[in-house]
Amino acid sequence: MNNNYSYFYTGNGPLAIGPTLVYANPPSGATNVALNSIGGPWNNTSLMLLFNEPVSTESMANITFTPNGGSPEPIAVYPEDGNFIADVQLPWALVPNKTYTFNFAGVTDVNNNPAQGTTTSSFTTGTGFDWTNPTATAATPANNTTTSGVSPVISLTFSKLMNPVLITSSQIYLRTHNTQTTVPSTLAISVVGGVTVVTLTPTAPLAQSTIYDLMYWPNNWYLYDVAGNYESQYGVETTFTTGTTAAVNGACGSANGLSFSSLPTANLCSAGTASAVTNPGSWTWTCNGQYGGTNASCSATVTGIPACAAPQASALVSLWPGNNSAVDVGPGGNNGTLQNGVTYALGEVGDAFNLGGNSGNLDEYVLIGQPVPANLQIQSAITLSAWIYPTAYPTDYGYGAMGLIAGSQDDAAGHAGASIFFDGRVNPDGNPNNVPAGHIQFNLGNGSNWALQDTQTQVPLNQWTLITATATSGGSGQIYYNGVLQPSNSGTNPTTWNGVVSYPSGDWFAIGQEFNYNRPFVGLINDVAVYNAALTGPQVQAIYNAGSGGVCP
Repeated sequence: MNNNYSYFYTGNGPLAIGPTLVYANPPSGATNVALNSIGGPWNNTSLMLLFNEPVSTESMANITFTPNGGSPEPIAVYPEDGNFIADVQLPWALVPNKTYTFNFAGVTDVNNNPAQGTTTSSFTTGTGFDWTNPTATAATPANNTTTSGVSPVISLTFSKLMNPVLITSSQIYLRTHNTQTTVPSTLAISVVGGVTVVTLTPTAPLAQSTIYDLMYWPNNWYLYDVAGNYESQYGVETTFTTGTTAAVNGACGSANGLSFSSLPTANLCSAGTASAVTNPGSWTWTCNGQYGGTNASCSATVTGIPACAAPQASALVSLWPGNNSAVDVGPGGNNGTLQNGVTYALGEVGDAFNLGGNSGNLDEYVLIGQPVPANLQIQSAITLSAWIYPTAYPTDYGYGAMGLIAGSQDDAAGHAGASIFFDGRVNPDGNPNNVPAGHIQFNLGNGSNWALQDTQTQVPLNQWTLITATATSGGSGQIYYNGVLQPSNSGTNPTTWNGVVSYPSGDWFAIGQEFNYNRPFVGLINDVAVYNAALTGPQVQAIYNAGSGGVCP
């Protein structure tokens, strides 16, 4: 048996809204459509439907294509472009002077949500065939011209009505001439005088006195007209230079001075561009001036913070939120010190420690104590917990591709300490299969060997994940992501922990970097907590449910 596997990628939450039609070819309402039904990049057909999300392959069998006054045609339907496009293959040419209707009421997405909105699209044929290839006939701005200011109309006009399903920002885009960097833009398709005009609108004003290229390049497929004839030219359609513009002073928007319980994102600036919003006790941001203009500082108060979680208050030893200080707000009193350029950034709970490269090196960490403070020399039962936002998977700097999240570890002293690592290795320490790069490793060293667990699931980059590791004497370590217990194994190491952790006099406790090895964590770490008990699953879930409320000191 060949091709004996299949794979898919999950999104980041539930999906309850079904697909909607973006474009059809021929376009809805089109008249005098040529009788061709062949042409296009796939399946020798020009009949297509484009949806706003992947559509279930099986449900595409419910699509019908019917001439006015007749029965549904015997079509074949094929998924293309990641199931965003349904190719409708007709075994013969279209009939002259006839209205045809696509009906896709039975289409669902891959979660079985039914199609939304209008579920039909109709067009009317003319009397003849069309075998003439389309061309791009005009570009705006004109070639080798200088625009007035930095917000010109940017468009490309074709000689005919084009298939809108196949026009994407991969085919038509704007780039800087000197660096050939693509300029983020939105793309709009319109019909003017019976032909297609594609307009690009940059998401931010262009730089002044800068050369730009409007490009057409068939990266994935050629562009085709409605009848299935392709446009094969490619390259620079026009090159233009932006003019100059007056300085724009940054000015705060209507969000300035208000109160928000979560990160404000709208109405930050009435002029200029908004910086990232931070939270050093209040929401703050800057409206940066443009073209030499001045900046404006803006702020809003924080209200309605969710209630914090106290899953087992009596067992909490230390808590380092990272909210613009390394102070331990828990009962342990183990205040830390920032090392080598650690900064702060907006976290899941207030602000967070920003680690890994801010000062030009990777040796940034928060030192809690050396030797390990007495009340952190925990035995018998332990929990280590932290919100993490990794921006890169660990790199091997000679001591294994690992990044310390929090804890103490001393290999040189002989399997000592308790720690959680963001581990960039695959199947480390003699582990069997299914341990990916980017997993979590939980270490407990009794002076002779490690009782450790490697998760068999990967922590995603560039998003917040609550990591919680618990252990009780006589059992194996358990590791949770966002309150959910993860599958894990111990490889060739002991499967159970004997309840002993060794803390030699030269050992240490730190956040973000192993003290005596180069194992840096790159990203943000927030709300680091240590308990002298093993939290239960519901207690771990309570911390996650508290979200930005964090752990109660």
